[in-house]
Amino acid sequence: MTLNKHLANVSAYAETIHALTHGACTVFDLSEESGLGLITIRKFVAALKRRGLIRVAAWETDRLGRSSIAAYTWGRGRGKDAPRPPRKTMAERRATYYQKRQRLAIERGTAVKHTRVKNAMPAVQSAC
Repeated sequence: MTLNKHLANVSAYAETIHALTHGACTVFDLSEESGLGLITIRKFVAALKRRGLIRVAAWETDRLGRSSIAAYTWGRGRGKDAPRPPRKTMAERRATYYQKRQRLAIERGTAVKHTRVKNAMPAVQSAC
């Protein structure tokens, strides 16, 4: 029974190496491809990286738009890691935030053009 379990693990590691040799993969892709847990894949990728067997081929963006997900490929002696893109400045992040906020407001139908108004209350005329 334990022999089958070990064979399944060997097969999963072989699937991981196969995926790395055929293109750039993130640890999430490798985990789905092999069926191994995310922590196990992270440790395996770290071990391969320490030995110089794989390299970072590209950086993918996460759901917040940051370039923080490394895509690895088999690359012993095929060059250095891909450089990580620079972080956005505070002004760029602020502009992105307000653009997203305005887009969501338009989608909801609650978009309001903000202008400065001296009198917030309209003038009410008396009926007398």
